[in-house]
Amino acid sequence: MILFDGTYSFQGSEFSTTDPPKEWSHYWRVRIIDFSKSLPDVKHLIPFGVVAIPGGTSLIKTSCAESIGRKISEDFELEVKKVLWIEYFPDEPKGLYVAALNEKYIENDVYFQIGWRPIRPNELSAIIPYIHEFEITT
Repeated sequence: MILFDGTYSFQGSEFSTTDPPKEWSHYWRVRIIDFSKSLPDVKHLIPFGVVAIPGGTSLIKTSCAESIGRKISEDFELEVKKVLWIEYFPDEPKGLYVAALNEKYIENDVYFQIGWRPIRPNELSAIIPYIHEFEITT
């Protein structure tokens, strides 16, 4: 089941979930999937998937997870450890990559160190039914 299918964009510290204004040069098409709703008889260790596809013409070399991942997690009350975070990097040979998130604590705040790895075949087969219309090379 798809929980959200739309656009997340930002300019500086300002976030938007509506269509990005023309002057905003970077945004992501975000689709949030609830695997547990699709297969309710199965206990899911990671019940949610976030698929982010970049849009716009910005030269920003950052990922959605790095720039607005916390905002998306807060908006949908997603526990980061229970989310399969997938992004499409069109300039990379494998295309789809999964974020490996490690919590870091600085005083009372939690931050995430993000590493990336190519998507695994089982992860790809889990999300393909939800993103089949996207033109993504893997």
